[in-house]
Amino acid sequence: MSSTTSSAAGSVAARASAAITTTAAPPAAASVGRCTRSPVEGACSRQSGRKSGTIGELRRFEEAKALLRKMMPVAPRVLGDAHFLTLNMRANYARTLNNDPKATLDDIREAVTTLQDAGRTARRVLGGANPTTVDIEGVLQIAQSHLRARERQSAAGRS
Repeated sequence: MSSTTSSAAGSVAARASAAITTTAAPPAAASVGRCTRSPVEGACSRQSGRKSGTIGELRRFEEAKALLRKMMPVAPRVLGDAHFLTLNMRANYARTLNNDPKATLDDIREAVTTLQDAGRTARRVLGGANPTTVDIEGVLQIAQSHLRARERQSAAGRS
């Protein structure tokens, strides 16, 4: 490998690790897995999905939303729209929107719309029995129920 290629790869790795700051992140080459386009960016997509889930579980919704908004445009470009990691990232984003106690009605509507779109793609590409599809559809039902409740609450407040 030439020094130009090596320094370019190093700068990509540096940008990737700066984007996802985890203390025990595996090296990019070790976390390639199913990524075929870019090992470094693919590793970031997987790490950001895991990190956002953890942040959401810690109820740090603003941080999780910021991370997912930053990484969601990268995942389809690197992995494709129909990749299960892209779909999981979208589901995590919608789950974060839905679970945030400060979520507006528009946030919950965005969560439902995101899940409907991801669910259609997952069912078409992965099939209805795939765990990713089942998870997305389960989260969609919860988000739709939450949306109906919030809309009733909003309508009752205006009356």
